[in-house]
Amino acid sequence: MLIRIGSVDELKLLWKNSGSPTKNYFIEGIKKENIEFWTVENDKDNQLIGELYIFWDSENKDEANGKDRAYICAFRIDKKYRGLGLG
Repeated sequence: MLIRIGSVDELKLLWKNSGSPTKNYFIEGIKKENIEFWTVENDKDNQLIGELYIFWDSENKDEANGKDRAYICAFRIDKKYRGLGLG
């Protein structure tokens, strides 16, 4: 498995190009460099099988304050790959 920073195009692929407000929120946050998008990739066939988002700053400073606290959310792994210790 390969874990790495993903691109906006890969985010769209994982979200199947839906018009979800959440997807659009993540994309805008990535463009503003407030959100990082990480992927989990099956290195045998380069298939994207998971995602994770890191918020560097948040309206709620207890979550992420832009200095020394970040918020990790939306950690998801494709059902076929769960239970393999990727979490």
